[in-house]
Amino acid sequence: MKENDLYTIKVCLEDAQRIVKALRYEAYHLSQESHLACEKGARDYGTILWEESAYYNALSDSIDFIIPE
Repeated sequence: MKENDLYTIKVCLEDAQRIVKALRYEAYHLSQESHLACEKGARDYGTILWEESAYYNALSDSIDFIIPE
């Protein structure tokens, strides 16, 4: 397996919604930790946390986009 290989999985609607919710929850907590790190002067670490938070949000947006309403 290579780092950028793509995979396809099938999940039911409820599980897809759970995945999106979990990703958004983690993104929120990462953003909170990012703010705390920056307040304490650890800007590099805060930036890393913020970027990870943005990645989680983008991933959840991508999944949410394909979930039927």
